[in-house]
Amino acid sequence: MSMFEFIKTAKTFMQSILATYPKREFSLVYRIRNLFSMGLMITLFSCLTYQAVLQVGDFLNFSKSIFFQITVMNNCIRVLIMAYKRKEILKCIDMLNTPSFVTYNEQYSFDFKKLKKIYVGIMFTHFTLANISLFGYATFPIFQSNALLPLEFSHFNSGIFYYPFYLYEVIAMCTVVYSLMGTDFFNWGFLMISGFQLRKLNRKLADMGENVRKLPNYSKENFEKLSAEYLEECCSHYTDIEEFSKCVQDCFGIIYAIQMLSLEILTSCYFSCWYEYGTSIRRSLFILMERAKRPIEVQALGLITLSLETFISILKWTYSYFALLRDYS
Repeated sequence: MSMFEFIKTAKTFMQSILATYPKREFSLVYRIRNLFSMGLMITLFSCLTYQAVLQVGDFLNFSKSIFFQITVMNNCIRVLIMAYKRKEILKCIDMLNTPSFVTYNEQYSFDFKKLKKIYVGIMFTHFTLANISLFGYATFPIFQSNALLPLEFSHFNSGIFYYPFYLYEVIAMCTVVYSLMGTDFFNWGFLMISGFQLRKLNRKLADMGENVRKLPNYSKENFEKLSAEYLEECCSHYTDIEEFSKCVQDCFGIIYAIQMLSLEILTSCYFSCWYEYGTSIRRSLFILMERAKRPIEVQALGLITLSLETFISILKWTYSYFALLRDYS
């Protein structure tokens, strides 16, 4: 059971297809491929910007150009951030070899397989829908009576440059779409890794007494000592998860849906049969519970905590603004 399975597909997309995957050493061919991918995305963004300026008076086409422009710009920013923070991302990847991440009991493999199935299902759905959309945009103009480009560009909608520019747009769109999928799969992979590690830690704490009794050197005389060592390992595991989550946040700033899982540490500690242990272990459990009261959080620009409560408040504010606009219209 390797944590690298959660980022294997993203690595394939970003390394084999686009050459945007962070590496410690780059070959000349890899750099050329990387520059070619970035060149396609930047020139497509420039064309969309120019077309949006020409369509300022046509609100529908202007909005369409702006939408595609923002999508391409978002992808360019992602790729540039990954290039700028290459060392930090490589550090996150190296942390997947942390002993507490790698070691596990066979009884927890079910959670790993379950999360992996969810991850594969999400990737397959995303990949299928993205390719259907891409195929539609690339082929639909061919069957129209007034043949246009997939992404309208006034100067090349006809003439000798129509087919070369048509081919360029299709290749550029494929580059953008597959780059977005690669970075999405990368982020989701890290999300699944953090979620699985917290789930595993919750199970380890809840099953502490049972797991200690299964140790080969267990005896009633050294039960307290083995329990203390086991709890120390759990605390170390929690520290590793915190460091990993902070490292990923520094690299990507992505929203993690793991706050509820981190808060479940409290429940797991309580149901760990704490009353069977001595004062020192009870004290350690209490300290771990106090640490878990501060959930693992992600902040936007270090100012706003991204959580379910924040999301709900944004939805409320958006609806209020929409209702105000509707009343005035």
